[in-house]
Amino acid sequence: MKNVILSLWLLVYLSCSTSEQEILPLEAEELLDQSYGSGNLQKYDIFLPKNRSKGKTKLLVIIHGGGWTSGDKSELTFIYEYFKKLGEEFAIVNLNYTLADLNTKPIPLQTNDIQKFILHIKESQEAYNIGTEFFLFGSSAGAHLSMMYGYKFDINKDVKGVINVVGPTNFLHTSYTETTDSETAELLNNVQVLHNETVQGNPSFYESISPIFHISSNSPPTISFYGGNDSLVPEQQGEILHQALDQLNVQHELYIYPNEGHGWGEPNIIDTFQKIETFLNKN
Repeated sequence: MKNVILSLWLLVYLSCSTSEQEILPLEAEELLDQSYGSGNLQKYDIFLPKNRSKGKTKLLVIIHGGGWTSGDKSELTFIYEYFKKLGEEFAIVNLNYTLADLNTKPIPLQTNDIQKFILHIKESQEAYNIGTEFFLFGSSAGAHLSMMYGYKFDINKDVKGVINVVGPTNFLHTSYTETTDSETAELLNNVQVLHNETVQGNPSFYESISPIFHISSNSPPTISFYGGNDSLVPEQQGEILHQALDQLNVQHELYIYPNEGHGWGEPNIIDTFQKIETFLNKN
């Protein structure tokens, strides 16, 4: 009888201890250079907010640019640091991905890395105590990859929003193919060299890697930012994306800073961040 009473007492004690442990608020935590694959560049930094939970905490994933062949997550640390203030609603990720070269093309290499990262987070959900809804925030080539993944490769619809900062949307558009600007022409030439395909010789290939051709009525909400003096990614790339999303009734916003180029500082960068915060809270 004493053994039965002791067993019941231990059961009640352990149950109470577990319940108390579950309701303890989680503290903020930061983990750097975590691996989501075996590759040297398949790494990410993650900020886990205080009071996070699987039910309410989504992920904002920041994806760097660099022409698909260079760049590093460290270049966007200032964005990563800024959005830490979002609180318990968002875990913030700064993502690296495998770089392309003349032997290995960006698509599907880099969109596969995004998929691998998302699967890794799903497997780590319990350990991190966060949800599995993703917002992709890309700059330049990173914006192109964010749109490509969100519009074409996200078969499970994990991506709930895309933040596009100066991302190419259509390599077949006249803003590239008929440009008289030497920098714009050079970017298109570099893209053709990288893929070993010309626009004239294989337009269907360039459709396959242009986000605008993969938009559907089920595409995730998108917010876009462009500079009016950007020679690498002309503002028309944002305008045609805006029109395509509008035609399919996809929630979208477009902002163009007339005097900015391929990136900008204060005060416009603060305006950009504030508009992104509003977008995230709305979605």
